[in-house]
Amino acid sequence: MNYLIVCGLLVLVGCTIPDQKVEGEETRTEQIHSSEPDSGELSLNSGEPWEANLETTEGIGQMRDKMDGFDQEADQASYQLLSDELSQEFALIFKNCTMTGPAHDQLHNYLLPMRTHFKQMKSENLEERRTGYNALRERLNEYKVYFK
Repeated sequence: MNYLIVCGLLVLVGCTIPDQKVEGEETRTEQIHSSEPDSGELSLNSGEPWEANLETTEGIGQMRDKMDGFDQEADQASYQLLSDELSQEFALIFKNCTMTGPAHDQLHNYLLPMRTHFKQMKSENLEERRTGYNALRERLNEYKVYFK
């Protein structure tokens, strides 16, 4: 009986150790992504869109859906909330990033300028909020040009 309890505990502990390692890897990946510069030029793959992972495409779709249901005449608090929701979706895209090579680099060139738009949407100035909103909407609409 004790043997079964010990074996059960070993299986339980053994199953949780890899999860701890994965969390550390996610943190490291988020740190790398958050420190990358915004200066890259966005380009096509020999005239064609880059292949993106499914999670990225779904995340961009979620961001577009959140923006589609938003009233641009909303108050500052509503813009703040929308910016926060979009930032969370943005973070999930980075967290689920499995792309590599030039496609990965181009995805980052596409995504990183969005941080400026999130900040604009939190401004106290209504025109600045609208500018950020419109610029982000335009950027999200460009996704299909650069990625498939």
